[in-house]
Amino acid sequence: MFRIYLTVAFRHLNRQKGYAFINVMSLALGIACALLILLYIRDELSYDRYHEKADRIFRVISEERGGDQAARTVRTVRTAEVMMPTVKFMREDFPEVEDMVRFNPPGNAWMIKYGDKGFYERNFYLADSSVFNVFDVPLLVGDPRTALTGIDKVVLSESIAKKYFGDENPMGKILDAEGSFHFEVTGVMRDLPDNTHLGFDILAAFRIQEHYSPNPADVWDWRKSYSYVLLREGSDPDELEAKLPAFVEKYVGDQYDGVSSSLTFRLQPVTDIHLHSHLERELTPNSDIRYVYLFGAIAVFIILIACINFMNLATARSVGRAGEIGLRKTFGAARAQVIRQFISESMIMTGLAVCVALLLAVLSLPWFNLLTGKSMSLNADTAWFALGAVVVIGAVVGFAAGSYPAIYLSGLAPVHALSGLRSAGAGNVTIRRVLVVGQFVISIALIICTGVVYSQLDFIRARNMGLNSDQVVAVPQTFAPVVVKSSVYKARLMEIPAVTNVSMNFLLPGHKNAAAPIKARRQGQDESSTIDMNQAWVDDDFIGIFGIELVAGRNFNSAFPGDWTATGAVVVNEAAVDRLGYASAGEALGKEIEGLQELITDSDERGELRPSIVGVVRDFHYAALREPIEPLVLFPNYPGGYAMIKIDAGRMSEGLSAIEEAWHEVNPDWAFEYFFVEDTFARLYDAEQRFGRIFISFSALAVAIACLGLVGLSSFTAERRRKEIGVRKVVGASASSLAALLSREYFRLMIVAIVVAWPVAYIAMNTWLGGFAYRVDLGWSPFILAGALAMAIALITVGFQAVRASAANLVESLRME
Repeated sequence: MFRIYLTVAFRHLNRQKGYAFINVMSLALGIACALLILLYIRDELSYDRYHEKADRIFRVISEERGGDQAARTVRTVRTAEVMMPTVKFMREDFPEVEDMVRFNPPGNAWMIKYGDKGFYERNFYLADSSVFNVFDVPLLVGDPRTALTGIDKVVLSESIAKKYFGDENPMGKILDAEGSFHFEVTGVMRDLPDNTHLGFDILAAFRIQEHYSPNPADVWDWRKSYSYVLLREGSDPDELEAKLPAFVEKYVGDQYDGVSSSLTFRLQPVTDIHLHSHLERELTPNSDIRYVYLFGAIAVFIILIACINFMNLATARSVGRAGEIGLRKTFGAARAQVIRQFISESMIMTGLAVCVALLLAVLSLPWFNLLTGKSMSLNADTAWFALGAVVVIGAVVGFAAGSYPAIYLSGLAPVHALSGLRSAGAGNVTIRRVLVVGQFVISIALIICTGVVYSQLDFIRARNMGLNSDQVVAVPQTFAPVVVKSSVYKARLMEIPAVTNVSMNFLLPGHKNAAAPIKARRQGQDESSTIDMNQAWVDDDFIGIFGIELVAGRNFNSAFPGDWTATGAVVVNEAAVDRLGYASAGEALGKEIEGLQELITDSDERGELRPSIVGVVRDFHYAALREPIEPLVLFPNYPGGYAMIKIDAGRMSEGLSAIEEAWHEVNPDWAFEYFFVEDTFARLYDAEQRFGRIFISFSALAVAIACLGLVGLSSFTAERRRKEIGVRKVVGASASSLAALLSREYFRLMIVAIVVAWPVAYIAMNTWLGGFAYRVDLGWSPFILAGALAMAIALITVGFQAVRASAANLVESLRME
């Protein structure tokens, strides 16, 4: 029987090539899109799961609550870092903790040299030697027990070792770092896979921290690190977390009163970090589980639209199959046999679609990688996943798409099927209408969401950030031999005609460590009124080079020598004025900020430093728009940070060549590197930009698949009414009136679809926009435009088929039976 079903199926495909092509291509496009999205979701869900002990590795994070007594400014800050000694003492105090490891990536790139090769390395991490016990970081060369002991050892990734040493054995070689450290290469590790939130290429001993501070790393002070614990098998993380409040009280309880301020430690599974963690000062940019859900929904919607296309065409053409079904049942075919026949035909068509879908997915994978910023490939692992996915999708789609037509057609009574072909197909009209409405509810909702996503991304790009980073180039000045010459380099830069301004500072707008958290309070208030603020170090040219507006007071000025002392002047933003409780910027001028001593000096004898507010600047964005502008305190700069150089827009090439030449004159032994500040800002929104590109692309494909089905359905409708069209033409009907006649039903269905789609899209987009502190208004325009666009697409598609039908030969139309 299967051979007979196969023969009949291919005869129908050959007889109805147009409808077969529409069905196969819409299913193939749907399955290919779903497969690509599944590969993306699989990759997102795989982050950090390759570690053998992943289920026992937890990151320790902090929740710090602070504010004044009246709770006017009380808030909770959740950060990915904790104080350095935290996990070391957890290992000593809690038997559940088998091991621990801390990471500390320097805030800026490190200059690494070997011989005449020098590069800035941004993925240079400091780590405890236990890193090899906790995480799967296999060493190709070297002993993991001793590779990071001491303070002068370093482990390189394969690619970094190749970069500096080529085919030469790197073991025992000495790398110069920052002009101040000399590291011996004691190991080469395998390159980390892409699906990890850790991003190190070079690991140096954590004990190097002691070089920066007179205090050992065991002191509970403001210094923090990214800290992880490995729990023993069978340990309950919830039980351990319940013990942490007492742990906090034991070691740092004297720093918090428990009423207006408190500190809480929590355990975060390492496998949750990439998709579920949105803390301040994340180690690397994370994605969002909401995007996984959303893309999964899009995949389902695309498949659903393709299935609707199949069912619509199959049920619509049931009139033409009614006679065949009547004859089969007259000659004794049971209903189950008829169902099997049509399910088989559906599975055969879906099988063809699966083959085409696999080809489309393979050809589209490079484009998809470019779209998502990933580097997925069909290796032995993913190839089997892809094959299994399309087989399962094909089987489910084939059965689901063919089940309704099969059940409906098999239920036709032989006498009705043979005596009245038209009436035999009349019962499925309501179902077709429901399916068309459902299909366009999805399409219209996707169009609306696409418009809102595009508007928000455009809003991010176009928003006035409160500073102008155009044509500003940043040159790192982060290591000692360069820092000592920074004033010389600045003077040399100002001699370049193409350079309009230069600022030496640490505040790099858009950088994840652009500003550091501090505790401060208003003049005259006690310690219980301490609030959270951010600090950064800039020079007197910072405000000018970025065009930041000064709303009250003055900038730092060399005419006031006191500005440049540790206890001198500060400039704050409007958010800081408000957080400190001043009614206006003018009122804040001359007032002192108290409680800053722990962050300005590392001395054990910390004096009370009370800098005065000399200026207030307009709020400007130095971080992503996802978060509101935080209070910021600007301190006069000490040497280091970045040389930020404003270049005349019409002389960019000339200016870049000149600043590089000036660099080599002042720093002949060190490599030159630069980047544009606006690119740093753009990287803040990589996840949103990728989301927008994926969403818009697949939404467009979903709408295209829906239109493809509408072409087939409207073509069939026009064909079925060809005789009626011929009669109307004989009595004088125009082509436009015939188009209106055939489009009227679809017009009503589109109105219903629009009414249903609007609230669905509104709820979805309002939820998504809730993740941004600054967002577009969700007005009526995207909803009206989406409805109009969908209506236009549908009516043009149906109208075109109607015009084609009206242009058919009258004689042939009237001879139809």
